[in-house]
Amino acid sequence: MAPYNVVLVDDDVLLRDLLRSYFEFNKQFEVVRDYSSGRDLIDYLYDNQPDLIILDLMMPDMNGRLVYSQIKLIAPEVPVMILSSWAEAELVTNLLASGIRGVIQKGVRAQDVLSAAKRVVDGGIAVETRGESATLRIEMQRNEQKLPLTNREKEIVQLVASGRSSKDIATVLSISVRTVEKHRENCLRKLGANDMSALVRYAMEQKLIAVGS
Repeated sequence: MAPYNVVLVDDDVLLRDLLRSYFEFNKQFEVVRDYSSGRDLIDYLYDNQPDLIILDLMMPDMNGRLVYSQIKLIAPEVPVMILSSWAEAELVTNLLASGIRGVIQKGVRAQDVLSAAKRVVDGGIAVETRGESATLRIEMQRNEQKLPLTNREKEIVQLVASGRSSKDIATVLSISVRTVEKHRENCLRKLGANDMSALVRYAMEQKLIAVGS
C-alpha cells in the first residue's frame, strides 16, 4: 500500500524537521511538503489534495483556525490535525467541533503523534496531550462512535445503496477511489456495521433511497 501523503505547516523549522523524520522513518507516511506559512499551504491545495495536513495553531501570518477555514473551502475532504502548545478542554472541544480531526499538544512522544496520524487518516479522532488532560483524550475517543455521518458520507451511502461501485462513486464525486473506500470504512465503523447490507438499510431508514429502488 502506498504511504499516506502528509503536509506539515509550522513556522518552527526544527519541529518540522523532527516531524518529517518521525513520519518518514515510519514508512506509512510520506511528507510531500512542509511550509512555514499557511498562505503557502493554501496555494498548494488549489492543485493538490494530500491525505493529511498537520497544522500549527499559532503562526505569525495566519493562525491555524483561519488557515483551517480556508482548507474547508478548498479541500474539505482532507483531514486536519492541529499542533498546539495548549490543550485545555474548551480549546480542544472547540477545535473538534469545527471539524478538526486531531489535536496534538506539542511535547508528546513521537510514537503518539504517529499513532494519532494513523487514527485520523483511518477516519477517527485523535487527541494526544500531556498530563491530566489525557482524561479528555480518552473521553473524546470513547465518544467517537457516536459521531453522525457527514454529508459526504451520506452521499457515499446513498450511492453504495444504489449499487454503484467505488470507481463509479469516485467519478461521480470527483474524488479518488481510495477516498471512497476510506469513506465506506468510516460509515461502517460509525454505524457499527459489518457489511454493505447495513448501509443499504441505513439509506432506506434515512430515506436516502426509496424502498424498492
